[in-house]
Amino acid sequence: ALQGLTSTFREISKICKKGITPEELKKFKSILSTQETLLNDSPASTLSDLHSYHMHGFSIEEMLEHKARINKLTLNEVNKAIKKYLDPTKLTVSGAGPTKAVEKAIRNFNKSVK
Repeated sequence: ALQGLTSTFREISKICKKGITPEELKKFKSILSTQETLLNDSPASTLSDLHSYHMHGFSIEEMLEHKARINKLTLNEVNKAIKKYLDPTKLTVSGAGPTKAVEKAIRNFNKSVK
């Protein structure tokens, strides 16, 4: 657990400092496109997507505009948003399953990254 947290926070800190690369943006957009295609394969998935947007106050037109806007984001826009909104010191760590054995180590880790 501690190794996983250490690696995760290392990568998050790296992204905060340097931003993402053009290749990472391209890969992420490809993943989003694939997910969007898969949503259309199932009426339940489509309904879930519509419901999620509806719960955030989006009309269908606004939802489509939002998805199109995400696909048009530039590397500069994404990296500006990362710098503005991603702060590793404000992340929450939660655990599931048998956590007693690593609880103390995780608490100490949390203190070290704050």
